[in-house]
Amino acid sequence: MSEIEKIARHIVRQEEERQVEKIKLESEIKALEEVLEHGISTEFVEDEVIYIYSPKTAHDMREKLEENYKQLHAQLTIPRSIADMLDAELNPLERESMLETFVLGINYLVLSDELMKFVLTGNNYHVISAYLAGKALGVDLVKVVER
Repeated sequence: MSEIEKIARHIVRQEEERQVEKIKLESEIKALEEVLEHGISTEFVEDEVIYIYSPKTAHDMREKLEENYKQLHAQLTIPRSIADMLDAELNPLERESMLETFVLGINYLVLSDELMKFVLTGNNYHVISAYLAGKALGVDLVKVVER
């Protein structure tokens, strides 16, 4: 297994773990909404003791859970123009790994000026790597957006 495949599989595993955590947080938010509406929730019944939370406490807990949910639910994005450039520049013959071609293109400075400028800004190198890894694995790790 090549280093690129290991990285791609690691990225997919992390995404799966995020999805599990997201589902857990959604369940906790639903339970807190029940507390806000009725003042009690069956989710908080433990060892025959019922914990009753005030609406304010439930509201505060819900805000924290929603903040965690938003962090887990964050979606990486890449502009469509960049995705189109990557397709055109990295895979003209459609027979090589686009991720490998991307790394070689960076190392040998053979990518277009516009693409290089995007790559060198912020964490875009990693976003592009995740986009290409997801594309190779058939998983949507990075959303393509219009800008």
